[in-house]
Amino acid sequence: MNNDELKSAYRRTAVIGGAMMSTLVMYAVVAIAIASTRDPFEGFVSLEDGGLLRNFFLGLSLLQVVAIKIIHSRALRSPDPSGRFQTSKPGARSQLASRLVSTSVVTFALAESIAVYGLVLFLLNGESTGFFVFLGLSLLTFIMFFPKYHQWEEWMQRQQQIT
Repeated sequence: MNNDELKSAYRRTAVIGGAMMSTLVMYAVVAIAIASTRDPFEGFVSLEDGGLLRNFFLGLSLLQVVAIKIIHSRALRSPDPSGRFQTSKPGARSQLASRLVSTSVVTFALAESIAVYGLVLFLLNGESTGFFVFLGLSLLTFIMFFPKYHQWEEWMQRQQQIT
């Protein structure tokens, strides 16, 4: 695998990430459309203690951010004692690039699910403020963990230094 192939893998990943980020806009449009057609919108199900569910989702969101960090450290670490992957084998660089892509897509899914929690709260209890808080947390998570090409290049170079 050469740098052009790594760039191609990165571009595909960036497109997937951008598409998943665009769903945040769709969630906001749905929430605003529902809220504007049902004024005041109090949710489809009135929960006795919506705060409990909100706190649960907040805790789950924080756990997901921690999980992303753990996934990154484990998925991008070699089982080899040297801490590097063997890149001398045929197709090894392609497998490493696939690992970067897979790790990124899992990260995107976890980041997006935070916005889904806010949408669920909104649909259940009509919490528009809570929805936008979760939407913001989701966007922040995307921004914090969105892959950067120079990081991919550096990681690949570190893996090659062993061979």
